[in-house]
Amino acid sequence: MMFSCNVLQQATTIVVNVQITVLKSAANLRVLLMRNVYMRLKIAFMNCKVLLFSMIMLCSTSFAIAQNNQFQFSHLDIGTGLSHNNVTSIFKDDKGFMWFGTLSGLNRYDGYKFKVYKHDVNDSTSLDDDYIVNIMQGPHGKLWIETRNGYNIYDPKTEKFGHDVTGFLHAIGIPDRLVLSVKEDRDGNFWFVHVSQGVFRYNPVTKKTIHLTHADADTSTISNNSVSDLAQDSKGNFWLTYRSGNLERMDPKTLKITYRSKIFNKVP
Repeated sequence: MMFSCNVLQQATTIVVNVQITVLKSAANLRVLLMRNVYMRLKIAFMNCKVLLFSMIMLCSTSFAIAQNNQFQFSHLDIGTGLSHNNVTSIFKDDKGFMWFGTLSGLNRYDGYKFKVYKHDVNDSTSLDDDYIVNIMQGPHGKLWIETRNGYNIYDPKTEKFGHDVTGFLHAIGIPDRLVLSVKEDRDGNFWFVHVSQGVFRYNPVTKKTIHLTHADADTSTISNNSVSDLAQDSKGNFWLTYRSGNLERMDPKTLKITYRSKIFNKVP
């Protein structure tokens, strides 16, 4: 009987020890597995950080390169040949020349040097004044240079300035030289904004001019004949502003007003 109890006790001890060993082994295995998972996650996280950092550096470098390619500045002043440091207008012509109007002369810049045009009392084909107000593209490849005395028509072929603005305007159906601005649209037409007689559209190919004026009985016409400015948007629509504060949108095909607002009347 005593032998049986000892055997049973030893067997129980062995089973308990085996269970403890198994439990310890399982715990150790879990720890090893957790450590393995942790290390894998850590390595993956570090790889992600390295990849993210590399992407940021690549994007930053690309952005910096793009910035350097897009924006390159040059300082142009009287020290580099500009006739006056007070610039009143800037224009780029179809040949790539940059034009700068100043308080003392007109400047053409070819990317390397300036050529200056000024009034010469002994030359009737020079500018009529040195104070340049505006530079605009006109019909037949000529530039319209506005000074305090009016418009000068520059011919790039002869590099001379014509002064018979009234004669040219009469020839294309515009009554006088009281023109506020000249604008070229995307189709090559030229729009002459008149002080008090609406807008004239001139087609240099057909040599025909259309006169747009206000008509009381037609709300699709311009609201009045005192248009202050005109511009064309990316969709081809024309936008007109008035001294009264009105804003209008004109359809480029029908030349009818499709939108009208008095929003600028509300500006204090």
